Amino acid sequence: MWCFLLVAWALVATPAEAAIPRQASPKGKWLAVDVPPGFLKRGERVRATAAIEVSPKGRPIGCTATLSGGPAALQDHVCRHYMENARFRPAQDEEGHNVAGSFVAAATLEAFETATDADSSKAVGPRPGKDIPFWATTADLPKGALKRGEIAISDLLVNISTTGRVAECRMPKPGNHPELDLLGCQLMVVRGNYQPALDASGQPVESIDWHRIRWQLPHN
Repeated sequence: MWCFLLVAWALVATPAEAAIPRQASPKGKWLAVDVPPGFLKRGERVRATAAIEVSPKGRPIGCTATLSGGPAALQDHVCRHYMENARFRPAQDEEGHNVAGSFVAAATLEAFETATDADSSKAVGPRPGKDIPFWATTADLPKGALKRGEIAISDLLVNISTTGRVAECRMPKPGNHPELDLLGCQLMVVRGNYQPALDASGQPVESIDWHRIRWQLPHN
């Protein structure tokens, strides 16, 4: 195990009406990114956001990555991984024709066995509970909040207590639907639960994590 790349996909129903434009969406299992040895300390968590340009054939043709911390070289590493491995269902126009599109992948990179202090540190980051798919669902989406085929993304930053509960939720970069960001934070505080982070001595400590909610109407 090299690292974890944590991405939350809470709302994933995709309408299939031919007359509705469709955004590019990931296909296959390529989201996990290995962290090369010596890049991060054990338990260090770095937020990586990659804007990927997608061809009409569903192939990545461009990538720009930003990081919340860690060495700048990780940006190139993240984009290189996506350019080599990412595959998509291409975007479509209103007539159902495949067109160029884009996709934003947000993740938390975390190193353990490959960390700079892997031999001496026992630090462990927080881990979401197995009920993570139910923290926010289509049933929570307010009526009229989105149009058919519209997708809204809420990227939330949460503070996790020593008991694993979400003590606080913030929106560093509000999306196009602030009301859904606020709802997502409210749901995280009520439903979010983690196995708490541990320090080098194995004791629970406060920590932070990023959580992404993908809001979309279900297909009936």
